[in-house]
Amino acid sequence: YKRNASFLGVVESYRESELIISARAKFSVGETISVLEPGLKRTDITPAAIYDEYGYQVEHTRPNYIYKIKFLGEAEAGSLIMRF
Repeated sequence: YKRNASFLGVVESYRESELIISARAKFSVGETISVLEPGLKRTDITPAAIYDEYGYQVEHTRPNYIYKIKFLGEAEAGSLIMRF
């Protein structure tokens, strides 16, 4: 068995060009991740910055915390954050 993707989190909401995500695994600034929307629309992004729920910039996420990432597209709540 070989896993081709890693589950990193869930989009809680999208507002004002920001994804609000609930992280489930670690990912870092500069790492390419994917937003997988219902209907399997996939958008790859490379965050230049990640902000915690208080607005402080962090280098990587930690499981079970809320983060904000700048995102120029739109994404539905419930979309998955994946690493392929």
